[in-house]
Amino acid sequence: MSNLIQQELQAARSKMLATIAGTDLVELSINNVAIVEAMIQNDAAYLKSSDITAAPKDNSKGGMTHGGSTAYWMSELKTILIDGKSSSSEYKDVIAGAIAAVDRENSTHLNSDGIGREELTDRIISIKYQDLIIILKSQINRILN
Repeated sequence: MSNLIQQELQAARSKMLATIAGTDLVELSINNVAIVEAMIQNDAAYLKSSDITAAPKDNSKGGMTHGGSTAYWMSELKTILIDGKSSSSEYKDVIAGAIAAVDRENSTHLNSDGIGREELTDRIISIKYQDLIIILKSQINRILN
């Protein structure tokens, strides 16, 4: 007979985000979206995460910070990937901004070693954004069909 903690852990396993077979990428599925939306709705840390107008602010040295909400950076990424309005350097900046926003909003501490965000940015930008579009569209089509 299992104790309550073991039962809770078993129940939690059924709620984990599914990944795309053969990859480490999280699957874009109705179930995964529902899990994430439930987390967002119940966590005050996400209050600004869906605010598309929450852009990064200038820092005191005159440069841009990697502030801004996840929604802001995803909108910027859409502009690059779908609308095709960007250079490759802007692509890297937007990916870095999106990673920083998700890391900050989710308290994942990717940068606790000082290189985590940069490492993840480099991994993602190593995928040509035309290929990233194909990956994302195939996931969206799989959900819709």
